[in-house]
Amino acid sequence: ILFLGDVMKVEAVVLDAEPGGNSVEITDDYDTRTKSSMLADKFDELFHDSKLEGLGKKVIEEANKNGVNAGFMGGVMAQETGWGRNSSMLNDLNNPGGLTCKSGSSGENWSCVARGDRHWKKFTSVEAAIEEKAAYLKRMYHDDGLFTIIQIQKRYCPDGDGCDTW
Repeated sequence: ILFLGDVMKVEAVVLDAEPGGNSVEITDDYDTRTKSSMLADKFDELFHDSKLEGLGKKVIEEANKNGVNAGFMGGVMAQETGWGRNSSMLNDLNNPGGLTCKSGSSGENWSCVARGDRHWKKFTSVEAAIEEKAAYLKRMYHDDGLFTIIQIQKRYCPDGDGCDTW
């Protein structure tokens, strides 16, 4: 499961963050509300040379504010942006979370842009997108009682919806 692998890579920084090198086991039933002990500088190392480098503190802050595991949120962003190197999603749209929108809609910090047969949120800044993604993960999944990676995957990218890499 590629997505789970991305979450594991992001959350693996706990090995360096916790005294004594205690690790966290990430499995399909991992509760994405578990507070991460990921350090901002370790996040920034994982997203080195990308538009996400230097935003680890913001990701952790927004994830914690919304009760979302920062490693999980980082894994979602890694999946959506090719580890911060997808120039279209990140550089053109400031959208590390792959957030979509309905044609003609807009928000305080975003507009809706058509790309092919889909519409994507184009944010005024990556920081605004990080805020939106953390709130989105809480609202769309946790508020509906979906807490594990597998539960979230079934809604985020259902089987048969082009999501064979999960």
